[in-house]
Amino acid sequence: MRDLENPMCIDAHWRHLETASGLENVLAQPECAGIDFFGDEIFEGECICIDHDNFDEIVLREHLKRYCVEQLQFIFRGGLVRDRTLKITFDENSIESHLVDHYNFEFRQAD
Repeated sequence: MRDLENPMCIDAHWRHLETASGLENVLAQPECAGIDFFGDEIFEGECICIDHDNFDEIVLREHLKRYCVEQLQFIFRGGLVRDRTLKITFDENSIESHLVDHYNFEFRQAD
C-alpha cells in the first residue's frame, strides 16, 4: 500500500520552506522578459529598444548610448551626437527619433 501524506503536514512543510529560503521574495520578483544585447535581464515594463536592422537585437534603454557607440560608431560629446555613418550631428535629446527615422529602431516597454 502506498504511503499517503497528510495535507496539513505538506502545507506546514511548504510554509517552512517559504520562510526559510526566502521563497516569498523569489515569487514576488517580476518575470524576466528576455536578455538584452549586453546580457542583462529584461523585466516586464522596462523600456527597451529594438534594432530591426540588426536581427531585431534588443537593448535596454539604459544601455542605448553604449550600444550606439559600440555598434553604430556614434560619438557623444557635450550634448551632441555625431553619426559617423550618415555624417551628421544632432542633439542628444533627439537620439530616439534619429534612430527611428534612420536606423529602423523601435522603442517600447517590455512585456
